[in-house]
Amino acid sequence: MKPTMDAIFGKDGLLSRLLGDYEYRPVQVAMAREVQAAIAEMRASIIEADTGTGKTLAYLVPAVLGQRKTVISTGTKTLQDQLLQQDIPFLRKHLPQPFRVVCMKGRANYLCLYRLQRILMQPELMPGEEESFIKYLVDWAQETSSGDRAEIDQLPDDFAGWGLVSAREDQCVGQKCPRFDDCFLTRMRREAAEAEIVVVNHHLFFADLAVRSGGYGQVIPPYEVALFDEAHLLEETASHYFGIQVSSYRVFELFRDISWEMTAARSKDRSLVQFLVSLGSLCTEFFEGFTASQRRTRFHVKGFSNEFKQRWFEVGELLEQLTSELFHRRDLSEGLWSCHRRCREISQALDLMLHQPDQNYVYWYETRGKGRFLWASPVHVASLLEELLFKQPRAYIFTSATLAVSNDLSFFKNRLGLPNETTGMVLDTTFTYREQAVIYVPKNLASPDSSRFLTEITDEISAILVQTEGRAFVLFTSHRNMREVYERLAERSRFTLLLQGEQPKPALLNRFREDTGSVLLGTTSFWQGVDMPGETLSCVIIDKLPFAAPDDPLVAVRMEKIAEAGGNPFWEYQVPSAVLALRQGLGRLIRRATDRGILAILDARLYRRGYGRVFLESLPESVITHRREDIATFLGTQRQSAEGGLLLTEKS
Repeated sequence: MKPTMDAIFGKDGLLSRLLGDYEYRPVQVAMAREVQAAIAEMRASIIEADTGTGKTLAYLVPAVLGQRKTVISTGTKTLQDQLLQQDIPFLRKHLPQPFRVVCMKGRANYLCLYRLQRILMQPELMPGEEESFIKYLVDWAQETSSGDRAEIDQLPDDFAGWGLVSAREDQCVGQKCPRFDDCFLTRMRREAAEAEIVVVNHHLFFADLAVRSGGYGQVIPPYEVALFDEAHLLEETASHYFGIQVSSYRVFELFRDISWEMTAARSKDRSLVQFLVSLGSLCTEFFEGFTASQRRTRFHVKGFSNEFKQRWFEVGELLEQLTSELFHRRDLSEGLWSCHRRCREISQALDLMLHQPDQNYVYWYETRGKGRFLWASPVHVASLLEELLFKQPRAYIFTSATLAVSNDLSFFKNRLGLPNETTGMVLDTTFTYREQAVIYVPKNLASPDSSRFLTEITDEISAILVQTEGRAFVLFTSHRNMREVYERLAERSRFTLLLQGEQPKPALLNRFREDTGSVLLGTTSFWQGVDMPGETLSCVIIDKLPFAAPDDPLVAVRMEKIAEAGGNPFWEYQVPSAVLALRQGLGRLIRRATDRGILAILDARLYRRGYGRVFLESLPESVITHRREDIATFLGTQRQSAEGGLLLTEKS
């Protein structure tokens, strides 16, 4: 007989006997029961559960005991590591139900034995400064059982040569590969097929769904339960994987690999290589036609000159000709057959972007370094997910600390196109925010659209940091604001300032932990997925309400579609999205029951505009102050009465 959730999570349950510091949490039991019921009834469920609930065990235990093939999808590597290194080994040891777990990562994480063999034949293709790694990779390939680059501590994150030897999809020759049987991907997929639980990330989950939708097989083995942690990230991840992308890097990597394959095949026919040279020159002109930009830029072919459209057409024609040439040379090597497939895909993608036939897609480009990336992205993923995912009879469980707006889950449910019968629950927090946090909102700062805004928030941030003795994250909604405030603070602040982009994210976080008085300034990637408990982080400062840029191509078209349907895009999309983003940013502060700190929002629109109430209703049940002097009082002492000098008002 299977144990009940109370027998596991109850006051006298299994966990309380195993863990000396176990804390009984009714919300954890409630979540575990709901997950168990959703799995048993094969239905969809949304569960918002704050940090401190014990979410991972609350869904892992019923997933294991439910005895259904389960895929657990996470949004960050931090959470994936927690599952694989802490929670799953613990349950394996103590649950009566034995189970197997396999972690599946994206293809680019794995070594390709075929391509490693090829690079040994032509070592000159490896970047000169990285040739020394070839011998190391050869030795490691003979020892590793997984082929996962994460095993190699000595391999730099920016090791350019890894792209030449990794098992990326666009370079794979599939079952025709001479190393197919001992391929690390093949081995990993066999193990995943036999495991009860498969752990992936959202990117791999939707990559698999996109492959299935195209009729090209599958990446993840068939499953009965899909469990999404950090589910607030799903819409944007799905938009990425159901989109179509062509980049200058992708095109020129194809040309490089064709030349490589021709050389490896010892072909004396130089006509194809000469053709690539002339095509490469035309492609360079084509991609340079997309002006370098710091932000995503929407494009429509009607806006281009006739000359540019003609060049685009010529590139397409020549790529079709190249596709035909590769078809006729496919017998030279399996690699050339793979190049033929890649060339056909690029040609088809550019043709789609030229004619733009689908009104549910937005067409845009961005610049990264010297590269140009062209995208066709779906405006809405709801209809795609309804058709490709939710029609399948499975259990679907979605959980995160930030899914509700004013305690309502409708926004999340509608954005993903979840079935009407989907159940939902917003669990109470286990934290006592009234005792642990103060929300500071100065009322007299200039509005974000004022020319005085950056000057005034720099002064405010500087004064707050004196009160908190550093120990702060300062989170910005734009790189421009971050850099401007950083430069101004650097001239006057006595605290160590750490700026996003100066070092890799893990290195910055390590420096922040080690220097207890430091201040970290960051943008989007630091708003979520960062766990920094304790006094090291005693303050989170938000520069302004995180409304998405209305000129972002996806945001702009989503708003247009809502307006065309007779809705109000500001209230139906911009406000809910910004509320969830703000909650994520503020969620960096209180991570443990012992944490205390200040949440500072430097945007007076919370009180000046009508929509401010929606934000306030969605924030933790805390106390709010408008007086900066209350910060030092709160951090320096326990909460005092009004007579003691700390005047705080409860959040309404």
